[in-house]
Amino acid sequence: MASRAASMQNYDDYDSNDLQNLPTKHDMHHHLAPEDRVDEQDDSDYEEEDSSTNQSVVVSTLSEEALAAMTQIFETLYQEHPLRVAKKASREERREREYISMSLVYGEIAFVPFKVVLDVLKRWHHVLIKPGGSFLDIGSGSGKAVFAAALLHDFDACYGIEVLEGLHAISQEVLQRWDKIIKPNFTLSMQKKRTRISFTQGDALVVDWPANVDLVFLNSTCFGERLMYALARKLAQHCKSGAIVITATHKLPDAQNFVELRELTVTQEAWGDATWYLYRKK
Repeated sequence: MASRAASMQNYDDYDSNDLQNLPTKHDMHHHLAPEDRVDEQDDSDYEEEDSSTNQSVVVSTLSEEALAAMTQIFETLYQEHPLRVAKKASREERREREYISMSLVYGEIAFVPFKVVLDVLKRWHHVLIKPGGSFLDIGSGSGKAVFAAALLHDFDACYGIEVLEGLHAISQEVLQRWDKIIKPNFTLSMQKKRTRISFTQGDALVVDWPANVDLVFLNSTCFGERLMYALARKLAQHCKSGAIVITATHKLPDAQNFVELRELTVTQEAWGDATWYLYRKK
């Protein structure tokens, strides 16, 4: 979940203007239960319309008890690797290797808002209706979005690609915790226990992506313009028709190959509120 950047190459020439793209306290408006927040924007011009008078009410695909159980599992997974640990690993490696690109700045998703976004996809765009499919996180950091996806839907496989070695190492440690602690001791469906979870260390613009991915996530708040264009080209080449792509803060610069479904205001773990954009591959 993090957007620790997908690429170390100089696809984004960072300057002071890029700071305007980062969320600030001034940009955030007050709301109740900020840790659970997902606000929907006006979607009257998007691909699918609904007769409902207000689409901001999303019916959860999990009961309160099931959500509480999944949240507990997620928190247990990251008990030894909280946000501060991942941020420190990212900061130290970037400093040691003199990486100056803002696209490598670390950020994370929050579990409940991420769940609500998946609920929106299921409820209004008829995505992930049946068990199965695959998930890919570009810039997967410590792996939070990957494990959140594995908990919130019965995927066949969940993948993450991360360029920083330290963050990749954390995701591998969490994967061991998943196999040795979570699966034997917590109640999970057989499908979830069989879900293949895999992390790749490397530049997302260079390494191979898994084939036929159904849902791609980019926590792209700190991604620069050139990186977004480069990723959009690779997404267009590798995504199958009907695949869903989610970006944060920055729109996907490819209206020719992707149709925008809607935008949501989502609370993130490290950066506060950000606008997430949901797309479908044509």
